[in-house]
Amino acid sequence: MLIIFIARGAALFGSPISGGYAGSKRTQRFLANYAQEASNRLNPGLRFLAFASLRLMEGTGVGEVVIPAYAAYSGISETDFKARMRLAQSKEEVAEHVVSMANRPPQLDEANAWFITQKGY
Repeated sequence: MLIIFIARGAALFGSPISGGYAGSKRTQRFLANYAQEASNRLNPGLRFLAFASLRLMEGTGVGEVVIPAYAAYSGISETDFKARMRLAQSKEEVAEHVVSMANRPPQLDEANAWFITQKGY
């Protein structure tokens, strides 16, 4: 059985305008690691993966709300804010990477948490 956690780049960079959101996303990565360690030790055959899109994404519910908020917080236009979003990935790229990793057989001592950019994971 496969359990997938979907986090965000806030787990790495923080999220100064959204309170405890970044901490909760970082916790998802910890939980995936802890759960995988327990599964490996107890051998129930569970696989835990955590993925985080590195940057905000246009065309998503979160992106449509947060991009304007961060632009305002930064004191710049949405257009300028979007231009600064280096390594931004599309929701389709994230989905492709998640499906690819989920379908790949687990590797011995392989990490189970990744950040996804448009260049891969």
